[in-house]
Amino acid sequence: MATPSTSTQKVALVTGGAAGFGLAITEKLLAQQYRVLVLDISVAADSEDGERVVLRGDVTKKDDWVRAVGAVLDKWGRLDVVVNNAGINMTGKETHEVDEAFFDRLMNINVKSVYHSISACAPVMLKQKSGVFIHISSVGALRPKPKIAYYCATKAAIIAISKSIAIEYAPHVRSVVIAPSMGNTGMMQLNLGPGVAATAENIAPMLANIPMGRACEPSDVAATVAFLASDDACYLTGNVVEVDGGRCI
Repeated sequence: MATPSTSTQKVALVTGGAAGFGLAITEKLLAQQYRVLVLDISVAADSEDGERVVLRGDVTKKDDWVRAVGAVLDKWGRLDVVVNNAGINMTGKETHEVDEAFFDRLMNINVKSVYHSISACAPVMLKQKSGVFIHISSVGALRPKPKIAYYCATKAAIIAISKSIAIEYAPHVRSVVIAPSMGNTGMMQLNLGPGVAATAENIAPMLANIPMGRACEPSDVAATVAFLASDDACYLTGNVVEVDGGRCI
C-alpha cells in the first residue's frame, strides 16, 4: 500500500479502542495508514506509539471529549472518522430488578457518550465539510432479548440518533451504524455469567439463533468499519449494517 502524504493521511478517533472490538478497529485503521487517537477509561495512562495516541478518558465526560478532540487537532489538524465503540452490557437480572444507579450508568456510557461525541466532533467535521460517524450498536436494538431491555434501548437510541444526524449533516458528514451479534470478546463472559467457562458446550446455546453458527469476531466489525470509513462508502449514510451472521433475518 502506498503511504499517503501527511496532508492527506486520514485521522480517526476511536472510543474504547484498547480492547475487544475497539482494539481490532484501531489496528485495522492503523494498517490502512490512518492516524488514530484512542479514548479509553481502561488504560493506565496516556501513551503514544507511532501513529497511535492513547488518552485515558471517560466518554461520559465533556472535558475528556474536549481534550481528545483538541489533541487530535493540535497533532494532526483534521478529524475524518469518529467510531463510537465504547459501551457496557447488562445481564442476569429481571428488568424490574435493575437499580437506578446501573440504569443511569448504562445510559451515560452507551448514549450520553454519543451526545458528547457529536457535540465535540460535529463542528469540526462541518467546518471541514467532510467526516463520518460510525456508531457500534447491537442486534439487540433490532431483535431484543429478555433481561437486557435497557441495554437494547440504549442501542436503539444510537440508531435513532445516527439516522437523524445523517439527514441533518448531509451531504458532507455521514453517520452510519454497525449492529454486531454477540462478539467473541470479554463481553461473551459477561453473557455467560460469573463462574461459567467459555467452552464450546456453554457457548452453543448462545449461537443457536445465528445461522452462520459462530460469534462475531472483532475482525468482522473492524473490516466493516474500514469499509464504511472509506471513500468506497461515500454514498452510504443513515444505514444500519448488521454484522451478525444472519441473526436478524
